[in-house]
Amino acid sequence: RAPTMDSALQWAYSTYVEEPRGGPRPINSQAMAPIRLRARLWSAFERRSLISPNGVRRQVVINGRHAPWTFDLAYKNGGLNLISSIALNAPTVETNLGRALVFRGMVEDVRDSNTTHGIAIVQLPGAEGADAGAHEAASILADSHVEIVNIHHLKVFVDRVATELA
Repeated sequence: RAPTMDSALQWAYSTYVEEPRGGPRPINSQAMAPIRLRARLWSAFERRSLISPNGVRRQVVINGRHAPWTFDLAYKNGGLNLISSIALNAPTVETNLGRALVFRGMVEDVRDSNTTHGIAIVQLPGAEGADAGAHEAASILADSHVEIVNIHHLKVFVDRVATELA
């Protein structure tokens, strides 16, 4: 119960209308890939018992020059390896290109030297699906030296990371 009408209006405005205060908000992971794709990525590493404080870490926030960014996974092996799942199977070219550009920007914003490596675990359109810019989106990632791993080759990738960390 508010003591005055003005304080009640101010409370209602700040609660329901006003933009939230605070620093930059992370890119919504849903915008990059659906939760089932990220869950598939995480569970592949969990099945190999690679998720640990000294191994592969999950949902890692890295402060970039412009904003903090959340990556699905990260691990160090000489350099910092940043892994995120990206669905490049959206029905529109703009969505697929946008996802690739966001991940490219994230990696470039946190890349402080040649020891930071971006890895995109991508879900591409199926054989029946239209390309809708997936090839161009993959080119955007490749141009910025982001490694591209098809989700269908996830087991081979996880085996490689396990070998690197051994």
